[in-house]
Amino acid sequence: MRIGKLILLLCIGFFVCGSLFADESGELGKAEVLAGKLQSWWKMPAEEICRKWRLSWETSLANGGSPTYSAYCTPGQKILGAQVAQIKLDTDSGILACAEFMFFNKGDLGIYFGDLEEKHERERFSESQEDGGQGAKSKSRKTSKERQKARREQARLEEKEKESQKQKAQKVRDAWQSCEKQVRGALSQLGEPKRILWGNGKLKRRADSWATSGTMFVLDIKENEYVRVVAFPEEKLEKFSAGTTTRVKSNFSRMKKLRKTASGDVVIDTIPMVNQGAKGYCAPATVERVLLYYGVENIDMHEISRLAETGAGGGTAVHMIIEKVGEVVRRNNLKFDDVEMSFSSIRRRIDRGTPLLWCLFAIPEYQERARVITEGRKNAKNIGDWKKKLDAMPSIKRLTSNAHMCLIIGYNAKTREICVSDSWGEFARERWVRFEDVLAVGRALNALER
Repeated sequence: MRIGKLILLLCIGFFVCGSLFADESGELGKAEVLAGKLQSWWKMPAEEICRKWRLSWETSLANGGSPTYSAYCTPGQKILGAQVAQIKLDTDSGILACAEFMFFNKGDLGIYFGDLEEKHERERFSESQEDGGQGAKSKSRKTSKERQKARREQARLEEKEKESQKQKAQKVRDAWQSCEKQVRGALSQLGEPKRILWGNGKLKRRADSWATSGTMFVLDIKENEYVRVVAFPEEKLEKFSAGTTTRVKSNFSRMKKLRKTASGDVVIDTIPMVNQGAKGYCAPATVERVLLYYGVENIDMHEISRLAETGAGGGTAVHMIIEKVGEVVRRNNLKFDDVEMSFSSIRRRIDRGTPLLWCLFAIPEYQERARVITEGRKNAKNIGDWKKKLDAMPSIKRLTSNAHMCLIIGYNAKTREICVSDSWGEFARERWVRFEDVLAVGRALNALER
C-alpha cells in the first residue's frame, strides 16, 4: 500500500512539474504573450522565476557582477513555438534584467551525426599503425604489400571523412535555416523589425529587433552557428545594444580570490561555472569562465566558438582560440601567454590568482584517477599517509585521444597535487590529480591574464 501511494505521489509530482513548465513556456508560442509574461517578470527576483520554470538551474557569478542563472531544456520544451535548447537569466541586484533563449547552436548537433563511428574507426586504424609488436608488425618488419594495403586503407578513411564532412555541413545548414525561419516567423507577428547595432568592439553586428508591451526582443543570429533571442526591458535598449568594453585594471585583486587550508591546498575558488552541456565546447566554455572571472561578461562560449571556428558538435583548435579570441580580448587588457608545464610555474601563477588553461588528453584512466583522488582526499586524515598512497599509484600511460581543455585552479605543495576544474557543472568545479598525472596526459598550458 505504501509503495502504491509513493508511486501515486511521484506521478502527481511529475505531472505538476510538467504542467508548470507548460504554463510558463508551452503557451508562449506567440511573441505577444511572451512579452506580456516578461513584462511582469522584469521587477521580480530571478530566483523566484527559476522556481516557476522548474528546470535544473545553475548559478554563475562574474566578479563584481550579479548572478546569472542558466538551464538546459529537454525535448518538447518550447518558446515561440520552437524547441529551446538553453535559457539564461541575467540579473541586476538579483532582479531579472535580461532573458536569453538559445534555440540553435552547432555545438549541440554532434550527437545527431552519424560520423562518430567513422571517427572511432579512424582512431582504431591509427592506433593499430602505431602499435609496434602488439597485434601489428613494427614498421621496419612490414612487407611492401602490407604498406600498400595500409596506405589504401588510410586513403579510404580520408575519403570517407571528406564525404561525411560534406553531409554534416548540409545537415547544419538545414537545421539552422529551419530554426531561424521558425523563430523569425514567431517574432514577425509583432510587425516589421527594426535594425539595430548589437554587441561592441569587434563583436559589433547588426540585428533585427521588435518592441512590444515594454519588452524588446533581439534576434541574434550567425548563419550556421546559432539562433538566439535576447529579451530585456525596452527602456534598456541603449545599455544592451551599445555595450561597453570591460577593461581589466592593473590593480585587479586576484590575490583575494585564493582559498588556503591547513593541509596545504591553495585554490582559486571564485571562478564562475559555465556548463558546456552536451556540446564539445570545452575550450570555449573554459575561456568564458576565465573572462567572467575578470568581469568580462559580453563574450560567451557561443561567440568564442564562432571566433575560433569550432566544428559542429565541438572541437576547437587551441591556436585558433589564442589567435582569434586573443584579438578581441586585447581590448579588455587581456592576453594569452604560454606557461611552462612545471609545478613551480603552476604554483607561481596560482599564487598570483591566475587560473590556467590546460590542454590534455582526458583518457578514461585519467578520469578514473581524478575520481579516486578527489574522493580519497575527503577522508584523508594524515597528510603523510595520504602522500604515501599517492606515491604508490601507478603511472598513467600516455595516449593521444580524448582531447580536452579545462582549468588548473590550485595546488598542494605538500602532496604535489593539482586542482583542476571542468566546464561540466558544479560537480566538476574542483577535482584533484597528481602532478605526475598532469605531465602524463598534458598537452599545453596557457594563461589568460592582464
